Amino acid sequence: DGKTKAAWRFHGTATMHENGPIREQVMARTVKEELDKDPERKGAAVIIRVDRVTNMAGQVLQSR
Repeated sequence: DGKTKAAWRFHGTATMHENGPIREQVMARTVKEELDKDPERKGAAVIIRVDRVTNMAGQVLQSR
């Protein structure tokens, strides 16, 4: 945030889904403008499980 200088770091695990039902669920929830950028639907869905949020100094702000 440019005004408050707040910055967060997200820690977790990402899983990529290049096809299948999870990819289809993500595509169904994606805004039209984003889908329009991939007319051939080559993109993959990436699900990120966030385990911890820290500030840039490493202080834990939220954890699972």
